[in-house]
Amino acid sequence: METTGAGSSPESAFRLQDISRQLGDYISRLNRVWVEGQLVGPKMYGRLVYVTLRDADVDMSMTMVVPADVWGSLEETATDGTRVVALVSPEWWAKKGSLNLRAHALRTVGIGDLLARIEHLRKTLEVEGLFRPERKKPLPFMPRVVGLITGRDTDALKDVVINARRRWPATRFEVREIALQQAGTPVAAAKALAELQEIPEVDVIVIARGGGSFEDLLPWSDEGLVRAVAAAYKPVVSAIGHENDHPILDDVADVRASTPTDAANKIVPDLEDETAQVTHLKGRLAEHQRRWLQAQRQHVQMASAALRARSPRAVVTLRQQELVAVRQRIASVTDMRLHREQARVEQLSHRLGALSPFAVLARGYAVATTADGRVIRSHTEVSIGDFVDVRVHEGQFRTVRTDDPKEA
Repeated sequence: METTGAGSSPESAFRLQDISRQLGDYISRLNRVWVEGQLVGPKMYGRLVYVTLRDADVDMSMTMVVPADVWGSLEETATDGTRVVALVSPEWWAKKGSLNLRAHALRTVGIGDLLARIEHLRKTLEVEGLFRPERKKPLPFMPRVVGLITGRDTDALKDVVINARRRWPATRFEVREIALQQAGTPVAAAKALAELQEIPEVDVIVIARGGGSFEDLLPWSDEGLVRAVAAAYKPVVSAIGHENDHPILDDVADVRASTPTDAANKIVPDLEDETAQVTHLKGRLAEHQRRWLQAQRQHVQMASAALRARSPRAVVTLRQQELVAVRQRIASVTDMRLHREQARVEQLSHRLGALSPFAVLARGYAVATTADGRVIRSHTEVSIGDFVDVRVHEGQFRTVRTDDPKEA
């Protein structure tokens, strides 16, 4: 059963005017507060200006009624998008049942104020460590799919896509188009970032926007968006504005690109450069292989020579050569020894021949022996009438002693 207020029932329902009056009484007791927002569509009716006060970060707005004198106190002419701070009190319009804001004081937020706020946020995030280099994630060499967050049909979209595909024609994109000139830009960008991170094939995400005024680039320093990028688990490339523009998104992104075209150059390699590099490396590899093969061939030749020097055949050949040399030396020594011994034998033969009885006989000598074969050395050994056998060089004969040895 639904709970209802005291005294409220189907039989005793409150009148709408009573509810409206009670809401008005409650709202009228609320205090005045300073609120910041952007002015949209101011219209003057009599002494009042009706203008929409839009939240600078999310898509939310309320009608604000500004007295003419308060409106005239603005330092500069207000236009759509002018950021202001206003001292307001809630105002309940019972007849229409609508809640509006009544401005009691109004002033514009100058560029100096905005810069001060941005720098304060920048320092806060830096102290938290969100800008540390070690937090930066490297970009993949060749992303399967590039996530792209940018405006609808903008030059930034064309710059990124055209230049990336000029470098690498097969580059694929997953694009999330968001409104860039609305208060909900930071929220829309953070939502697109979350969606792209959930796509497995997306390896890198680019947030791109062309140049613009200082106010146009304020969404890219929004704290909520900046923290979402810092918490991203896929690498994010910031390509906001031009070289001189520096939103906080550049500080927390993993890579900062000076322009959308520069982002295209960073996320994909250049096909011509890579082809040239591959050709160069192939040449170096071929030259390295050629040198390696040459070195290996020389090594094999040296090893083969060493093996041949140590092989049994070489040893046998060497030993055979040594044996031949030994045989030659033995033959030479033997021949020399034989010649020497032959000469000695001849010498001894000559000496022996000189001493041989036959040699003596050949010189005219004779050997005389008795009949019984005794050699006669003295004439006294033979008597007259004894037979004497005489041996000469060529034969022998017998004779008889006839002379008287004394007379001879």
